[in-house]
Amino acid sequence: KEHEGLGGSHHKTIDTAATRGRLPRFFLHEDLGSPFASVEAQMRACLQRLPLDEHVAVTIAEHASDLYLLDALRWHPQRTDKMAEAELHFTSALLGASAMLSIASWPNAERESANGTEHWSRVAKFTSLLSKNPAFVAGAPFYIQMSLPSNFYPRLEKGAVNLRLSLLVSMPPANVILGTTDPGYMGLRTPLMQGLFKRYSVLPYRASAWLASSENANPTQHARPIDIFFSGSCRRRDGGVRGAMLRTVDLVRPSGRVDVSCETITGRTVNFDDPAYVANATAILKRTAKAMLSADLCLSPVGDTASSRRLFDALAAGCVPVIVAKPKADRSIFSNVVDDTNLSRIDALSSFARRYLPFS
Repeated sequence: KEHEGLGGSHHKTIDTAATRGRLPRFFLHEDLGSPFASVEAQMRACLQRLPLDEHVAVTIAEHASDLYLLDALRWHPQRTDKMAEAELHFTSALLGASAMLSIASWPNAERESANGTEHWSRVAKFTSLLSKNPAFVAGAPFYIQMSLPSNFYPRLEKGAVNLRLSLLVSMPPANVILGTTDPGYMGLRTPLMQGLFKRYSVLPYRASAWLASSENANPTQHARPIDIFFSGSCRRRDGGVRGAMLRTVDLVRPSGRVDVSCETITGRTVNFDDPAYVANATAILKRTAKAMLSADLCLSPVGDTASSRRLFDALAAGCVPVIVAKPKADRSIFSNVVDDTNLSRIDALSSFARRYLPFS
């Protein structure tokens, strides 16, 4: 629904209550490419209405004003060693959470030792207040943002992770939406995090807005000229899964209609300050969306399964996702995101994925 916002600007109502139960409505600016002032004001107002004490509400609202996170809502890098960009994995939580509790990293490594005690004291207070919070007790999900600087990775299996574990294990799983990077990516560095991904919801990307245009309103009701589609890095190892997948595709290629693109916009080449890079990234995303709308089967390597933009774009496009994994791979993570008992019901899954389209 659209309505006139303050100052006559147009906004869209995101009715999370329709898809998530007893949740509030969030009002977000329709065009994130415009200045962020109205978005920031709305987020602050929404978060400050939550039944938290004044200190916590103000602290949360301050985190909500992070313009980088708001800017990042427009983009979908799948993997990166820059945690600010990795936040893209769980921006859809802004639509489904009754609060945004930011467990943020320290600004840089030099300040870690100085601010560590104060930071975790604040986290402990958050935890205590949440356990007494009426909305939390009633079962409304909370969004917890966990972010760390990239140079903190080598220490993840030590005390810092244990602190996070002690915080999260005290919260009922039904009440927590855990936002963090891709489980396949983090799991390589943090085995202790594996249990959390099985216990808490893993947030998906929101599907690409290009899949929600009017001409694509019924993505499953047309002939599809592509049999098999994959877009992503062709060089990543993924424990041999990706290489085996591509070799299999090569065997099928002579007798089928196959579209494989190795173009990527992620990793160390990311530079959204460069207009040429942004133009190229936009073109790649549009080509990918168009191909998914024309494909019957979209390949999703196991490392991306639970929170990948690739998976949710495929669902929204009406392209049947093919999860490529080793024979005994643990897929229980995926069940926390969507009921996968019958993945052939692509119409239902497409509707599910489109619920994560906040800006159409």
